[in-house]
Amino acid sequence: MLLIGSTDSVRGFDIRGLLFLSATFLMEALNGVIIRYLKEEYSAAEISFASCAISFGITMIVLAFQFGFHVIELPVVLAAFQEGKFVAAVLFFGFFGTFVVGILKGYMLQHMTALKATAWFNAGTPAAVIAGVLFLKEPLYFYQVACTILILTGVIGTQVCRSGGTDPRPGLKTKQKTT
Repeated sequence: MLLIGSTDSVRGFDIRGLLFLSATFLMEALNGVIIRYLKEEYSAAEISFASCAISFGITMIVLAFQFGFHVIELPVVLAAFQEGKFVAAVLFFGFFGTFVVGILKGYMLQHMTALKATAWFNAGTPAAVIAGVLFLKEPLYFYQVACTILILTGVIGTQVCRSGGTDPRPGLKTKQKTT
């Protein structure tokens, strides 16, 4: 999906798309590790709030540069807020899609290993594909079906299969395999 996702029907393969997608995957992996580390000292809500505040700050800095270089104009940005669908989308993605999901992610990382929690987050990709097909009437391609099956197999596999030994979280033990 990474290679195919870097290709569109108009321009073909774009190395920038591949690099941006790769950077996104690496940052998401790093995010999971950092949250796992911070969860000992901070609650999931605190981590989510800090993450949203940092994202908001970065967005405002980028917006200020765009205003400064006249890439966009303030009336254009303000006009978008007159559209009900835009405001609803901002509220949904800003609150539910970012803050609430961040709290849930932090909670999962507090109670699951990073591998298992990340596997569940990866289930969002097949969910997005299915939602796109059902609600947005997007086409469904063979590679999407194949990747969806592989992702769901991985998610289920990480939840069902256990290696022997102890869980890396203090106080939690997994069942030992007997041979």
